Amino acid sequence: MSEHTPGPWIPSIHGFNVVTADSMFSICAVHAIHGSRANEIGHEAARLELRANSRLIAAAPDLLQAAQASIDSHRVVSSNGHEVIICREAFAALVAALEKATGEKVLPEHLAVPCGERGLYHWGG
Repeated sequence: MSEHTPGPWIPSIHGFNVVTADSMFSICAVHAIHGSRANEIGHEAARLELRANSRLIAAAPDLLQAAQASIDSHRVVSSNGHEVIICREAFAALVAALEKATGEKVLPEHLAVPCGERGLYHWGG
């Protein structure tokens, strides 16, 4: 799993930063929308969007943990002893998101082989 600052993370009071729950570490600064985008949606909407971005970033450790738990829960062992993953579109999206978040492959390429249109992956040799 990726090595990141452990959660929980929270938006700061003003919403321009994401910090650890104990406020000891700043995770990132979230910049306000300026220029044509702010003019296009309005300054109040831009402020609300900034806060929504802060909440989304703050949820990252929880989303990462939920994605991993979901992937783990879709693994089943077939009658011949091979691990089979039920991998439909939502599962594939979780795999992609988890790989993006961690920078690591979730399903090793040599073990993950698409098995037809039903979206099943065979994993385990």
